[in-house]
Amino acid sequence: MHSEAGFRRLVNFSDAVVAIAITLLILPLVDSAANIGGAELGHFLADNGSKLLGFALSFVVIGRFWWAQHTMFERLQSYDRVRTGGGGGGAIGWTLGASASRTADANHTSDREDARKPLATAA
Repeated sequence: MHSEAGFRRLVNFSDAVVAIAITLLILPLVDSAANIGGAELGHFLADNGSKLLGFALSFVVIGRFWWAQHTMFERLQSYDRVRTGGGGGGAIGWTLGASASRTADANHTSDREDARKPLATAA
């Protein structure tokens, strides 16, 4: 028997994965902003335009996937292994997408060593 509390946990897990994926996306921008020093905003934007564009695009894609899953959860009357497995697949996809976006961004920097570091240590 499935409970309402179990369903809420599933939805909360999905939301948490999205939050983690977006956090992984923003980390390269945080690193760049930490090194801004006395530079002007225009200089920062020019130097980090591709990172900002990549973040915005990835954010929109992840947000769209989240909205689709949110809509699906709103329509569910009950849940089972098939539906929760699909939610887990989406969660894995969001996280891998954020990781791939971060790796692609690292490959476009002048420091290629950063691109070869594991995700957990690249930050």
